[in-house]
Amino acid sequence: MNINKVILSGRLTGDPILKKLPSGNNVLTFNLETKQEFKTASGIKEAFNFIDCVMWGNAAENYSKHIKKGFEILIEGSLALDSFTNQNGEKRNKHKVNVQIVKLLSTNSNLNPVIVEELLQNEL
Repeated sequence: MNINKVILSGRLTGDPILKKLPSGNNVLTFNLETKQEFKTASGIKEAFNFIDCVMWGNAAENYSKHIKKGFEILIEGSLALDSFTNQNGEKRNKHKVNVQIVKLLSTNSNLNPVIVEELLQNEL
């Protein structure tokens, strides 16, 4: 049995970028900052990860209107590996999350996350 499921929560490091592909499909890309806390002999330390995320289709367009830099979200999706050649001709690999579900946990404004989440669900 193979399982490829990712669940993460964190803050958006920038505004999501929506693109329309020549095929007509929408793709939304964003970066999620996650924080881990761990105990050391000198106290509690923090480590940060920056995760590339991609969302497709109508959901991508709808979420692009409502999630912004600094919002705290929970995502659910699957892990994927992108292979590419950089400007120096070197082959590189990078993991990303193909996002299927987004839940708004908090905003960096006066918006009520519950109301925004209800708006999103009505648009999907």
